[in-house]
Amino acid sequence: MGASRPTRDHPLARTHKDKLTSSWISQHPTKDLMVGSGTHEVLDDGLLINIHAPDGHCMASLTKTRAMILWRWYWETNPLNGTSEQFAIVVATTCAHYSSNKLNLKNHWSTPPTLVSEIIKAIGAATERFSFPLNAHPSIHKHYSYREADAIFGFKYDAYSARFSDPWYMNPEYDAEEIAKFIRWAASSAASDIEPNLGIAIIPKYDKSAHTAMLRSPGIHVLATIQKGFHFVPYTAWTGEEDRSTGTKFLVDIVVIYNSAGLNRKRIGPCRRQ
Repeated sequence: MGASRPTRDHPLARTHKDKLTSSWISQHPTKDLMVGSGTHEVLDDGLLINIHAPDGHCMASLTKTRAMILWRWYWETNPLNGTSEQFAIVVATTCAHYSSNKLNLKNHWSTPPTLVSEIIKAIGAATERFSFPLNAHPSIHKHYSYREADAIFGFKYDAYSARFSDPWYMNPEYDAEEIAKFIRWAASSAASDIEPNLGIAIIPKYDKSAHTAMLRSPGIHVLATIQKGFHFVPYTAWTGEEDRSTGTKFLVDIVVIYNSAGLNRKRIGPCRRQ
């Protein structure tokens, strides 16, 4: 848990219900305050958590669940020099970045938390690679992000900055070149490690992609294949928007990448299909 703070500093401690108005210049016009507080603040509107600028404009809106996760990570990372206003600013900045049309947002979906929890139980996964603060699993202790600024929440930058080690899990962007890259990196990391090394990747089953042939290499094993229609968590889940997706139009592989020490320690079972 994060460092304790007085109740008045808690992001859910203050509410300004029934004090909202519309603004034509705001991204969240129905959540703007009629009068700003003169500072950045985090407020509860009864349904979502809203980040407000000093003039009252709503800068970002996210679920209470995700706001509380970010709150914990923020204070764990900044126990001595964090402030409630700084928290509001970095959350608003993070939300703006991960909702930008400059990103390929369709690749920012995440694995359902129940499946990640099963992976954690199966292999003791302590590291999540290729994640970001708005969708990362809260029960995993170490995360790697594509964005350096996510260090404010304790995230490491660049999963390729070091050899993959510790029991890990990843569901990276489904870009063909990126998939091939991380499988090569993960397999090389495991093969060169004298300590137990094992991780699980959730990847698309693309028959003609470069990574497909790698799945038959030593140290790489397809544990299961999930049929079409699998529901990932959409990239907009942190906003509270309803999931209207119909599921994947492709098969999804659950792949284990390991060295012999890692395999023997975790006792991964034989390949199966779903």
